[in-house]
Amino acid sequence: MQLMRPDSTKVLPKYLFYFLDGFHSTGGTIPMQTATTNIRNIKTPHYMHIDVPVPPLPEQQKIVEILEDHLSRLDAALADVKQAKIKAAQFRRSLLKSTFEEFNENSVRIGEVVTFNRKKPVELKNSKTEVSFVPMPKVSEVSGQILLDEHISHSEGQRRSLTYFENGDVIFAKITPCMENGKIALAKNLLNGAAYGSTEFHVLTPTERILPDYLRYFICSDDFRANAERAMTGAVGQRRVPKTYLDEHEIPLPSIEIQAGIVANLDEA
Repeated sequence: MQLMRPDSTKVLPKYLFYFLDGFHSTGGTIPMQTATTNIRNIKTPHYMHIDVPVPPLPEQQKIVEILEDHLSRLDAALADVKQAKIKAAQFRRSLLKSTFEEFNENSVRIGEVVTFNRKKPVELKNSKTEVSFVPMPKVSEVSGQILLDEHISHSEGQRRSLTYFENGDVIFAKITPCMENGKIALAKNLLNGAAYGSTEFHVLTPTERILPDYLRYFICSDDFRANAERAMTGAVGQRRVPKTYLDEHEIPLPSIEIQAGIVANLDEA
């Protein structure tokens, strides 16, 4: 921390503060930084060589007032955005909860309507054909989107013992904190219809009794993930949701036609 006492007859303290804050945030101090191990800092003499525009004090005061007005508006806008996110999350939680509770009487075990962890195609073990590559960061949280900008060959994916899945599969991040954050997605538009991804995914392949989107919405719901968190096993920092939790957890299962209607309504909402 550097302590500066500005000459108030030449420069206003707030004016100097805002100038230096902007100078630092736009990278102006990077060339001045020195490093010892992993700690980077700026020595006092370096500050003495920074050129500061110094208009007359009345103009400095006007600049400060304008900046503070804009910053207060920005703070208010950020507070509104934060509140909107909270309300949106509450709405989403309530919507999913009420949607699935309506059909609780027709529940079955998830294991009855999916198969788990699709086997790798051994006949493609030496294939150089490329498919999508999906490491954990490529799966967005809650929205269910997968960024498909990387590729990998079948031979490389199997050599690295990565998780294999195909279009129509639902991938579920089993490790903390990815699961709690909602890294759950429906695989679609994969290169050549297939992908290799993180070993920390459970892969759920829906049968003809359940729509993939319907399954994704259910296992992405807050209640399901909260219960999954309580079912985690393993050491702190490496806790995972066991396959048995997914297999044994019950899911409301209306007809395919009703599932399609639910998916359409949730998509729109």
